Amino acid sequence: MSERDRTIRTPLLYTEDRTPLTRPELDALVSLNAQLAEVEAFVTAEYTRLHDALVGRCADRRNGLTSFNLEASITLHLREEDPAWSDDDDSYLWQDERYMLPLIESDCRLEERPSDLPPLPVQPCSFMHRLEHPGHLHIPHRDLLRAGRIWVDVHVDLQRMYAIPGPGWQAGG
Repeated sequence: MSERDRTIRTPLLYTEDRTPLTRPELDALVSLNAQLAEVEAFVTAEYTRLHDALVGRCADRRNGLTSFNLEASITLHLREEDPAWSDDDDSYLWQDERYMLPLIESDCRLEERPSDLPPLPVQPCSFMHRLEHPGHLHIPHRDLLRAGRIWVDVHVDLQRMYAIPGPGWQAGG
């Protein structure tokens, strides 16, 4: 699977807004950062648990499991009061689907925050960093505050290869 994209489905409203964030907005960003840190911890724990078990199954030839893929999909859904929210749509601001290992490994290294980003009162977790940093998604903070829910899907693809006997093959021979 290629990096399936950091898809932003909802138009960003605040790309040019440079006014300082209010205290309630900063508090809400700190809360969002804490929620994203929980998501990050969940994805990391699930990856570790699943990976360790599946590596053992692949190593056991009697098991028949050939390979596996672990993927995660993380979606930020809009708040119902957002003007772009709709009952007829998934109403998401952003969605990311990718293999879990690169998601965990690449996001652990935080680059320096550019000076033009508004300061946050806490160190952003790596998922928040990816959302706000100009080198990644660069979603304005006020647009991030439009999110009301975070949905996480963990996908496990188990793969098994079967040999097809050719002509003249006999069972047990």
